[in-house]
Amino acid sequence: MYLAKSRETLADYLKPLLNKSIRIGFVPTMGALHKGHLTLVEHAKRNSDFVVVSIFVNRRQFNHLEDFKSYPRSLRQDLDLLQHFQPDVVFLPEEEDLFSQVQFPDFPLYPLDTVLEGAFRPGHFRGVAEVLWVFFTLIRPHRVFMGQKDLQQCAVVERLLQRHFPEIQLLMIPTVRETSGLAMSSRNLLLSPEDKDKAAAISRLVLKCAEQVGHEPWPALQQMLQDEIQRAGFNSDYVALVSYPDFLVLSKHDPLNPQAICIAYHAGKVRLIDNAWAPGPLPPSFLA
Repeated sequence: MYLAKSRETLADYLKPLLNKSIRIGFVPTMGALHKGHLTLVEHAKRNSDFVVVSIFVNRRQFNHLEDFKSYPRSLRQDLDLLQHFQPDVVFLPEEEDLFSQVQFPDFPLYPLDTVLEGAFRPGHFRGVAEVLWVFFTLIRPHRVFMGQKDLQQCAVVERLLQRHFPEIQLLMIPTVRETSGLAMSSRNLLLSPEDKDKAAAISRLVLKCAEQVGHEPWPALQQMLQDEIQRAGFNSDYVALVSYPDFLVLSKHDPLNPQAICIAYHAGKVRLIDNAWAPGPLPPSFLA
């Protein structure tokens, strides 16, 4: 497991692979690794010849400096965990080196940057697109592995790949959950035990409502979820049924196209998101 700490050292290490038919898999992370991240690495190992994992807390995708500063960081523990999975390279860039002398192309993200996460976190997806554009340019992976929990981010990545990197395939891995049903997230470390139990109950209800979409009217299920979030004492940003990958907010279920329930809420100072597929077809990028 080679540690590359600069663009130059990464490029030197990857250079011998460029003219060979070696499939490179890439797992971008912001560290504070948990089972969800490690599941992505496992899938990358199974579906690639060579695996790169990045650990980089990207300031550009945070809306508030306080949130960036409080984001969990555990590099030593992360590297210990990765030792068991043995990716070929772990990329640990510094911000100044990563973005130095970079000229970004146009990133047409509409309407993804105006709804749900795009509306509540203006500029967030631009920051995601920028850092991934740099990573994809440097690594030139054949496949990138990302988790369903960040569903709208996956849609942004699909848009980025279609426009600038059509040779790269996105593989979206199902959300990994704790035994309680709570979607695994680095932010879970910031929850109090009581808030974590309440958040788990909300996640279980999301999964239950997703199964009932098409059998029960969506407005009734939406109200049920909103009531559960309010009962927990949390503040909801949104509870929505959306199409994938364009993230149009829907008023009823369409069984012929991919759709998902998406929620976001604040448990105290911790903002959590979750989602679940509604009955119907799944997108080609989803690795069921």
